[in-house]
Amino acid sequence: DTYRQVRLPPVGGVLNIPMPAGLPELSFKHPPLSTTMADDGMHALLTDWCMASLCRVLSLDNFLLLFSAILLEKPILFLSTDLGLLSAAVLCVLPLAHPLQWQGLVAPILPVTMQMLLDAPVPFAFGMERQPDSLSPEKQAHVMIVHLTTNRIQSPQDMHPLPEIRKLRENLRASFMPLSEQSSSGRFHPSNLSQRQSLLCRDMVTSLNRYTSWYTTSICRGLYRRRTTHPATTGGPSSN
Repeated sequence: DTYRQVRLPPVGGVLNIPMPAGLPELSFKHPPLSTTMADDGMHALLTDWCMASLCRVLSLDNFLLLFSAILLEKPILFLSTDLGLLSAAVLCVLPLAHPLQWQGLVAPILPVTMQMLLDAPVPFAFGMERQPDSLSPEKQAHVMIVHLTTNRIQSPQDMHPLPEIRKLRENLRASFMPLSEQSSSGRFHPSNLSQRQSLLCRDMVTSLNRYTSWYTTSICRGLYRRRTTHPATTGGPSSN
């Protein structure tokens, strides 16, 4: 009951949570948002944690496969016994989809009692410790399954490559490789992220977000060009 009565402090304030006897009190600070982050606070705050975590466990090619699935709005199931890593991986869909907004379901750790959501006919990003037996082969064919511990991805059968993906890979390589090299340096905690690593994470997300803007703009231009070139076949006024 005590925890349920705790209220989120104002921006810049501190939340103190009392613990059972013998344990130190937990304190959490509600970080202030700068002017540039005010409209996009969650995106900025998640970037370092999510990106640094993913780069430690996924290869660049698998990272780009995951990014493609996010843009194509595929159902994604992350698997790992490391619950911190699992949460970071699932929440990565938010900054990686930017400037778009992920419209699917999100559950960093999907409870066993809610496994029926794996049959949802909408995009989702769920985290589980192990792959459930209830996930049928038919369903697996349409879900991206990301094995975080072994750097292995099962792609959906209807997965199509994004345009200019090789150029994007080259743009990301310089930032990705130093982050991936930290994979053997022990258990990762976001508070241990150096300023250089943080900048590399931000650089990667900036490049990905620019690609997303270009990708969506290209789609819109293509649809407009098709509509103006073939008005009769796209619902426009007949040329007659």
